[in-house]
Amino acid sequence: MIDAIACKYRTGTPWMELPEHFGSWKGAHNQLWKWAANGTREKLVHSCG
Repeated sequence: MIDAIACKYRTGTPWMELPEHFGSWKGAHNQLWKWAANGTREKLVHSCG
């Protein structure tokens, strides 16, 4: 999941065009929204840089 999200932001690829080896693009997209809603995304962003 994290690799799919990182790939999306690193490359600018639209969600629907993520490589299949990352699994469902919908799953990665939904997980990112959940993390944004509960504050996890902010914690990850601040811990990485």
